[in-house]
Amino acid sequence: MNKKLAIVLTVFTLFVSFWLKFTPYLPFFGQKFNFQAIDHLYKHSQFAANPDDRQLVILDWDLYPYAGLIYLKTGKIDQINIEHPPLGKYLFGLSLILFKNSTIIQIPLALLFLYLSFFLGLKLLKNPWWAFLVPLAMLNEVLFTQHTIHSTLDLFQSTTILLFVYLAGLDKLNKKTPFILGVVLGIVASIKFPASALILALSCTIFYLAANKDKKIKSLLIVFSIALLFYLLNYLPLFIKSKSFGQGFSDFVSLQIRALKIHLSHLPEYKPLAPLKVMFLNQWPSWWDKANPVVQVEEWSYRWPILALSMFLSPWLYYYSVIKKKKKNLQLIFFFAWLYFIFINSRLFFPSYLLPLLPFLYLFLVAMIKYLASVLVKITKVSKLIKLANFSKKVSPK
Repeated sequence: MNKKLAIVLTVFTLFVSFWLKFTPYLPFFGQKFNFQAIDHLYKHSQFAANPDDRQLVILDWDLYPYAGLIYLKTGKIDQINIEHPPLGKYLFGLSLILFKNSTIIQIPLALLFLYLSFFLGLKLLKNPWWAFLVPLAMLNEVLFTQHTIHSTLDLFQSTTILLFVYLAGLDKLNKKTPFILGVVLGIVASIKFPASALILALSCTIFYLAANKDKKIKSLLIVFSIALLFYLLNYLPLFIKSKSFGQGFSDFVSLQIRALKIHLSHLPEYKPLAPLKVMFLNQWPSWWDKANPVVQVEEWSYRWPILALSMFLSPWLYYYSVIKKKKKNLQLIFFFAWLYFIFINSRLFFPSYLLPLLPFLYLFLVAMIKYLASVLVKITKVSKLIKLANFSKKVSPK
């Protein structure tokens, strides 16, 4: 079959599969947001100023739209959920204003996430049918489903991470590419705490150095500058309400320090390698329940131990695809996956932190299966040739 036709068919099939998958979840995308109820919940939640009022718990998918709506209506971005930048919450707030529901904005993000997984797979696997397995696997991940039907920041950030990796690894880069990459990197930094953006920036730097793209290294300064400018623009309300630019910048720096302190205060005694324990054994160390120091993750899949193994086997895949076949444009995939994997294994861990990593792990896994399949085909062909040769010897006249 023609490759272009195969790509069109897989793209269409993925679209249909997505709608079939999420049709049962339509109520999540049509439920109206009750601001008064969430406002009461927040004022009596774990974030209440008065400790005596902390009687309830507000979940992230209620907190983020609530914060976003307040950001857009009042400009007060330095009072609610300051530990995360405001862009994702702006998006949820805008969705509330337009559709009275914040979750509906997750639909295009989820579709883009799947398509980017497919095209990244196509870049590495060179076959649309094999590449299709990557988003198909993600479509059947409970973790992906949970973040599609809830207003969390992880899907938005994971999608833009995939977009950056895909664009940065393109064979042909033009003059506009640094500006586009800068905006995308700025988006990644502006959704959740910018650790993932810093890992992307480091991965991209190593990628250009490893690929000997000396001329492109200078363009990284443009990428990083634009990313920083975009990040600053998200805090524009701080600058607007300040009496001077200097005061606004001081407020911005103060807010970043406060956010950093919140993240650093998150259980510094938390033991490392929690993601590996979750992936292999489904044992998540808890700090919120002293009676149960280890809990199970409801999003866990039997495929996760295999994915963890594929991560450790990926250096072989790197050797085969990058060094042996000299596909240097694939290096960024491996650099980011490993740096991010090391990062999440070194700190407080939540299952949602795996969402940006899973597409890469499935990509590694499918690539290894494809390679083993090709080896098996070759062995089978050789075996048939040997049998045919032996048969010819037996029937040939002496």
